Amino acid sequence: QCSPSVPLMLRGISPAGDVEADADAYQNDGGTGTSLFPDAMAMKERMREQMTKPEYDVTTFYKTNGFCQWIARQSFFEKSTLLVIAANAVWIAVDTDYNNADVLLDARPIFQ
Repeated sequence: QCSPSVPLMLRGISPAGDVEADADAYQNDGGTGTSLFPDAMAMKERMREQMTKPEYDVTTFYKTNGFCQWIARQSFFEKSTLLVIAANAVWIAVDTDYNNADVLLDARPIFQ
C-alpha cells in the first residue's frame, strides 16, 4: 500500500476523482493501485465512445411544428439572446459603479 505522501497520479488515481478511470487503473495493474501508465486499450475504447457520441444540440428537444420553435431555432434569435445577456452584464456593471444609493427610492431615476 502506498503512503499518503505518494502523489495521486503515481498511485493510479485521477485527481479529478474519475471513478471509472480509477477502477480501470486499479484493475489493470493487478489491484495494487501502483500503475504509472493507464491501459492503452481502455483509453482507446473510451476515446472511440466519445468520438461516436452525437454532439449535444438543444434543438433536438424542441417541437417540430409551430411558430415559436421556428423562432427559437433561428441563429438570429440565439445571437440576439446573447446580446441581451451581454447588455445586461454591462448595465449591472454601470449600476454597481454609479448608483451610490442604499435604498431604491433614494436612487436616481435612471437606476430605479
